[in-house]
Amino acid sequence: LTQGHGTARPFKELLDTTAKKHGFSLGQQASGFGPSDHASFCGKKVPVLFVWTGEHPQYHRPTDTADLIEYQGLRRIVDFSEDVIASLSRMPK
Repeated sequence: LTQGHGTARPFKELLDTTAKKHGFSLGQQASGFGPSDHASFCGKKVPVLFVWTGEHPQYHRPTDTADLIEYQGLRRIVDFSEDVIASLSRMPK
């Protein structure tokens, strides 16, 4: 799931292209407001991108333990995010 592609013009195309490269079907929300620290930046009109896997029954509970981490999926998300960040770093302002 991504949030914030509507906060800067190139974000939607960048996410779509990178998702295709990594074989992802992304849930996308144009708004940058969401359940993390990025929302305060969005509130100040700073472009944001937020990538996460969504909520699950253990989310933010004591039962949300390390054994629930899907490491292969985590690696895919890290690789996807790394490609997005690298592409952003090469863009003109």
